[in-house]
Amino acid sequence: MRLVQWNDSYKIGHELIDGQHRKLVGMIASLQQSLGEGIEDEVASQTLKGLVDYTQYHFRDEERVMREIGHPEIEQHKYQHRQLLDQVVEILTDLRNGKDFDAHDLTEFLQHWLVDHIIAEDCKISRTMKAATKAGARR
Repeated sequence: MRLVQWNDSYKIGHELIDGQHRKLVGMIASLQQSLGEGIEDEVASQTLKGLVDYTQYHFRDEERVMREIGHPEIEQHKYQHRQLLDQVVEILTDLRNGKDFDAHDLTEFLQHWLVDHIIAEDCKISRTMKAATKAGARR
């Protein structure tokens, strides 16, 4: 399994959000490595809980930034955030209830969701920020 790694192409141009994205990538890579080493379900559960907690914190900051810049697709973006959290919380609940899970599937899901979301959706925030900056410069 190849560990997810930060790539500067993921940057959206907002220092806080880029830093949080970098941390999320690192947390997923750490989870991938731990699961690859066969950690106990309880440890996996605690690691995933930490990832969920940090993701919630990040989503609040990202949604605040979207409001501040007047991002036109904020409601759709917030819906996607809720969907991801619901899916991960469901996985976490299953794990805590002793349900078997496939570590590879879990980390692939998290990796693809994060990277795909940053590339497809968070980059739209970057475009809104650039448009707002241009509009402000014209005034």
